[in-house]
Amino acid sequence: MVRFCAICGKVPSGSESLIDNLCWDCYRGKHRLINAPKSVEVEICRHCYSYRLNRRWIQPEGDVDPIFAAAIEVVKSRVSLNGTGVFEVSPLEMVDRNRVKVKVSALGTVHPDIPKYREEVVVEVKLKYVSCPVCIKIASKYYIATLQIRADRRSISRSELEELVGLIENVVLRELKTDKSAYVVEFSEVDGGLDLKFANTRVARLIASKIRERTGASIKETFKVIGFNRSSGKRLSRLTISLRLPPFSLNDIIRVDDEILLLKDFRGGKFIAVNLASWSKVSFSPKLLSSKNVVRIDSLHNLPRGLVVSVQGDFLQLMDLSSYEIYEVAKPVELDLKSGDEVQFIKLEDKIFIANLL
Repeated sequence: MVRFCAICGKVPSGSESLIDNLCWDCYRGKHRLINAPKSVEVEICRHCYSYRLNRRWIQPEGDVDPIFAAAIEVVKSRVSLNGTGVFEVSPLEMVDRNRVKVKVSALGTVHPDIPKYREEVVVEVKLKYVSCPVCIKIASKYYIATLQIRADRRSISRSELEELVGLIENVVLRELKTDKSAYVVEFSEVDGGLDLKFANTRVARLIASKIRERTGASIKETFKVIGFNRSSGKRLSRLTISLRLPPFSLNDIIRVDDEILLLKDFRGGKFIAVNLASWSKVSFSPKLLSSKNVVRIDSLHNLPRGLVVSVQGDFLQLMDLSSYEIYEVAKPVELDLKSGDEVQFIKLEDKIFIANLL
């Protein structure tokens, strides 16, 4: 008995066999490979073009138009295959400001007896323009964390401020690539330091940590309750981070007990200094700089220049290039000096110390 397709009457030939009394074409017609809605709606922020997907706001990435990027991802979340295979979603056309169309292309099969084939459908995406939570906060200047940067018993120098601002900018720009709320709500230079407000406590803490790693600053956190969330019943609070830089900065010359030290670097949680009597290196924790036994003498930037006239054994003759006065100076053990070298020096009572080799 000859079997034929129950819909089109086709008699199968070759390797094709009927599936549920249907030929392959009719079976595929009744069992679509792509399961997709005819239309979907997506919420898009009118300011930053982030879109809402599964209750989360996502910032589009890559070179695709942000409208199509949102449409593609939302459609992907609503598409499935009735058989086996893979699919992709690509932009098709912009119908108008509130509608776009995307194409879903699949390669697969709805039945193991049917070879793989391609199938395409078009999905219309309706665009609903709103303001995302982050943009609402930006517009209202809402913040939940304040970072106050000061220095202990001194003002922050202009060079330190410039370095701090550069560090903050680098951290914020890097974090904004993955977190829209990493922006600085308000930035102000105040007497003695900087004040910054953030919409994100994580970023405020991250910046404070980076500054501590760079400078040896101390950190103190406090919270202030500002209200309650009626829907969740949780307290709303603001974080204040007090960041205090050490009382001395790099290139400062300090006296620690009877030693004269030049602060050269900060790394690994410790200050690196040069003992100007011997030019040997020493290291110590930031806590030492808060001791009453530590006194700032001067800064390397203010020191006069001198010329090494001659070196004889453990001593050298040094000429002050501003007054042409000649001094006899004990030669630092760790410093290799020769005639003709230019240096910076500091005069303390009856002693002269070489502070820097130019």
